[in-house]
Amino acid sequence: MNKRVEAAERAVYAAAELMTEVGLTRVLADLVREVWGANLERYEPHDRGDTTKSLGFQCSENIRELAARRIQGGDLAAPEDHWNISGLQLATPRGVLTLHLPGLEIVLMKVPYAHGRSPIWEQFPSWETSSHIRDDIAKDNARVLGGSSAGPSSRARPRANSNSPRTPRSGSSAG
Repeated sequence: MNKRVEAAERAVYAAAELMTEVGLTRVLADLVREVWGANLERYEPHDRGDTTKSLGFQCSENIRELAARRIQGGDLAAPEDHWNISGLQLATPRGVLTLHLPGLEIVLMKVPYAHGRSPIWEQFPSWETSSHIRDDIAKDNARVLGGSSAGPSSRARPRANSNSPRTPRSGSSAG
């Protein structure tokens, strides 16, 4: 097997293990389930003109906002809803929910509707022209894993000023 692929697989499994160990996998799954259920109940394409795009956007917005409340605490989230995961921080560059754990950055993005429940990675648009976030992730991963990105475009070049110099970033889907 290709050494880059093996390194990427090890990094993904280590990230998943860390997320599960600290409880992030569980709270994210609970949040996605909660938001999806509530938004699906109020989804009314015939009466209100809702579309699958509006449903996905609403879910994405709700997940980002509720995650921020539950991570940061405060009056907008009940104390029992606070996640209290040691070292967990949140950022929302360009409106994209980005979670940080020591040594790991998790970027949550919605999978296109046409892909169903499993992303079809080969059909994603070019990482370099579609999204600055995806391009940044590809460049970070290329630098960390020592070669070209595993995404559709292999023209990504390492970034000079990375926030986490030795940790690959993972993209997740929600909604």
